[in-house]
Amino acid sequence: VANEDAVDVDKVRFCERFIELVIDLLAQLPTRRFTHTLMSDKALLVKARMVPLYASATAGRLYAQLVDLFAFYFNFEIDDHTGAALSDEDVTSAHYD
Repeated sequence: VANEDAVDVDKVRFCERFIELVIDLLAQLPTRRFTHTLMSDKALLVKARMVPLYASATAGRLYAQLVDLFAFYFNFEIDDHTGAALSDEDVTSAHYD
């Protein structure tokens, strides 16, 4: 979606639905255990922000909001395996490990 004048609506909708799926997978603890590691390894959040649609003011507005919500759930301070909330010290140590 490089040119805002020639936006393919189906491609934009597909990207939006995919990010919604990713958000749903991260929001639920049983699927988060496996998908968070995979998404981190594949740098999915970074790649989602690099898409030209993310910077598009008109066509990518919903996409950008969904990617921001994806970032919120991706960086949510919770242990992927136990579901326990992480303290600030745990988050800091996990960041530097």
